[in-house]
Amino acid sequence: MTLDTELESIYIVGSFGVESQSPFTNGERQAVYTDGPFVLTEMPNDVTTGDLVRQGFPFFAGTLRVQQLLYVEANEIAEAKWHYALPPDTIVNKLRINGDEVRSFLWEPYEADISPWLRIGENLIEIELTNSCRNLLGPHHHIQGEIYKVGPSSFTDTPGWTDRGVEKGTPMYTNRYCFVQFGLQASPYIRYTNKEVSYVSND
Repeated sequence: MTLDTELESIYIVGSFGVESQSPFTNGERQAVYTDGPFVLTEMPNDVTTGDLVRQGFPFFAGTLRVQQLLYVEANEIAEAKWHYALPPDTIVNKLRINGDEVRSFLWEPYEADISPWLRIGENLIEIELTNSCRNLLGPHHHIQGEIYKVGPSSFTDTPGWTDRGVEKGTPMYTNRYCFVQFGLQASPYIRYTNKEVSYVSND
């Protein structure tokens, strides 16, 4: 062991939330910036449509399951289609209705026929949101924010082969943190069609 030995990152694993003591701002390429510092909180029980980084999950990597009850009153639904108004900020997301998996969404089209899974009365709608390790591993402090090319130098203060066009000796490290958005950009909605009328619900 020498003075030049690089220490590995240390991670805390468990059920908790993380809050930044400074505001979040948006950047290019779906970047989310904050200056920190961070504090541990109770795991959030309720989340809303929008970026989950801002709702207690800035360093999160893995899968979150969100759920909501939906009451269907129509007696003769001929067809019900699930739609994402905007592409989800996830790597993969799965839709489950009443415990059954309907579909996994990786790319367009962001819609699915859910008629076979819906029932009259109460329905449990669940969405599994899975992200990558980007927000956990970084790089969090690169001067250019969210970068599409990452190499060993991306975690240092000196330009490397991924920083084409940057002059040698340019400081690349900044104290502010950079994450990427994770979650649902807009509320999903269901379009119902029965024998007489077509209508939309985004409950």
